[in-house]
Amino acid sequence: MSARIDLPELARHRLTSTGLHGPAGTAQSVVGALTAVQCQDFGPAKWSVGQRAGAGDAEVQSTFDAGGLIRTHVLRPTWHLVLPDDLRWLLELTGPRVEVKNAYYARREGIDDELRLRTLRAVSAALSDGTALTRAELAGQLAADGIELGGVAGSLLLMHAEQQALVCSGPMRGKQHTYMLVDARVPPAAPRQRDEMLAELVHRYLAGHGPATVHDVVWWSSLTVADVRRGLDALGDVVTAVDADGLLAAADAPPPRPGPRVVLVQAYDEYVVGYADPRYREHPDSPATAKHQGSRHVVLLDGRAVGRWRRTTSARSVRIEVTLDVGLHRDEVDELHSAAGDYARHLGLDADVAVAHGTS
Repeated sequence: MSARIDLPELARHRLTSTGLHGPAGTAQSVVGALTAVQCQDFGPAKWSVGQRAGAGDAEVQSTFDAGGLIRTHVLRPTWHLVLPDDLRWLLELTGPRVEVKNAYYARREGIDDELRLRTLRAVSAALSDGTALTRAELAGQLAADGIELGGVAGSLLLMHAEQQALVCSGPMRGKQHTYMLVDARVPPAAPRQRDEMLAELVHRYLAGHGPATVHDVVWWSSLTVADVRRGLDALGDVVTAVDADGLLAAADAPPPRPGPRVVLVQAYDEYVVGYADPRYREHPDSPATAKHQGSRHVVLLDGRAVGRWRRTTSARSVRIEVTLDVGLHRDEVDELHSAAGDYARHLGLDADVAVAHGTS
């Protein structure tokens, strides 16, 4: 154990553990390695998976539509992609925490236990034949029972149905997501002990995100500090302390890969949102105004943010506009253009890359 890992070294470790030195494996193996991939913005989330797997958008979409990836609210009150085999135990472990986070909003919207129960019964009946319905179609059927699925209240009611492992994603219909019953989409699973599930969640998070702290695991999973420490205790020497500041990693974690490595990550990539403290990815030469850019997509150099990017697609090409906050060397510029080419290939389009400097 070293006295302290500095931020550049921590960034390089995490760039490796989160799979951004890929490509390797399949869309499913990527999601399994990360345990969950934040997915409120579906297209960019497919890029998070595809860039790690070397898979195109169409390939990731096909895997999703076939049920190889499931989209639901889990870990936190936001959408994630998970493997079918992981859905039930992750919901059992973190679903109650999501419900706690939603409790205030449910009270504000006038949602009570009676309405939740009526909604669960009506949704189950509407989807009972294994069909997949869009939210609008589901709302139309539930309206006959006096249940409104519009607005915030509708979102909370459907999220409750997800936390109860009643519904999850079905195949997309055009650009519309659908709901299906979990029992029609996901294989059954044997009961598991809570301590076993805690240990697996903590270990897989550290293997796919480490080095990280207990606080990082708490942020990512919504579990309590006590639960995370309980999972760590069950793991023993499978997890190791890597410095004196509380950073932990899987004992068999690979060393960081050499740089330079430039990648274009989407705003909600696991590398960006998977930790409580963002300082590891802040480049010291980046202006203060550029360090907290909200939901903008990020350009990473060896794991540290050096700029932002956006894209505009046309029939045959994608224009990728990069704004750099830090000057790059020639080999790093070459890496940047290579990363842009990777994104264009993911979409099956030609790349049109424009690079500027500034804070716009």
